[in-house]
Amino acid sequence: MNRWSFLLIPVIALVLVGEAWADAMPFFSNPRTQIQVSFANLEKYPEYDFYVKFGVGEHTLSDYVKVKTLQNPANCATLHAWGRGKLGPMYLVAVPRGQETPGHSELRGKLDWLITKIPGTLQSEQMLGPEGFLSEAENNYEVDYRVHIDRDVLTVVFLQARKPFSIPWFSIAGMMLLVSLATVVIIRRRRSNYAGPSSTAETH
Repeated sequence: MNRWSFLLIPVIALVLVGEAWADAMPFFSNPRTQIQVSFANLEKYPEYDFYVKFGVGEHTLSDYVKVKTLQNPANCATLHAWGRGKLGPMYLVAVPRGQETPGHSELRGKLDWLITKIPGTLQSEQMLGPEGFLSEAENNYEVDYRVHIDRDVLTVVFLQARKPFSIPWFSIAGMMLLVSLATVVIIRRRRSNYAGPSSTAETH
């Protein structure tokens, strides 16, 4: 077995294990659908709190999440569905600051709440993604929008969508390669140490 075998075997094993895990254990390999959305221009409307309403699961359960305006990154919200896969439809809602929103438990079974504008609020049209409406197809994406309010009309304009690199997998692959390289170096040093005494003995 040459030195390149020690480099290739861990990489091949990593790929095979990853594929087998995804096929045999889909729930654990992808435990949730997640999309991060961010909105530009929200600072122009300090009189509103912003929320994203979205459907979850095959039966389109209603849920919502508040857009974070004071944290880093600002003007962002993360939409997720644990083990349910499907996400959508999605709408941005502007709620006058100080107005209460319904509790999450109150929304169970109220499918019409998702698409119906809450009295006293502004609601956008269904949010778009890179191809059609934003949905679970954009799992693990970061999607950017620009917001504009003209009187009682809330408009959300799609800007771009991007999928960040999977840092954990790159880290694991890098560690495997480093271990392989270290193994090759150790083996070569041991071979050179064994070869040293024998060659010296032959000269005598």
